[in-house]
Formats: sequence, C-alpha cells, structure tokens
Amino acid sequence: MAEVRAILASDNVWRSHGDRITALAPRAGRVVYEGVDPLSDDVLAEVDVAYFSSDVWPERTRGIA
Repeated sequence: MAEVRAILASDNVWRSHGDRITALAPRAGRVVYEGVDPLSDDVLAEVDVAYFSSDVWPERTRGIA
C-alpha cells in the first residue's frame, strides 16, 4: 500500500478526531481546512485523502471542492 502524503479535513474534524486519525496514519501530513477561502492547488496536490464532513456543507464547500 502506498504511503499517504497528507490528509485533508476540516478544523472541526481535526479538533474532534485528529489524535485518532494521526494514530492510524502517523506519517501522513495534516491539512486543516479553516475558513471559507479555497486551498491552493499546491496544497491540494499533496493531499491523498480528504474527508468531506457535514460541517463544511454548504457554506465552506467552495474551499475544498
């Protein structure tokens, strides 16, 4: 299995579950989505796993879609 470079999740998800996610993928980077501004293409290019949680719907979806 390939190594995950980075995991993208909202600030709320990282705050609630970040320790558990990190325990499952300790070498993966962490991309925390905060606010409503879109993430840059450079940042998104490093993301291998993204969790689209209900706390970003619908107001914050533009930033990670």
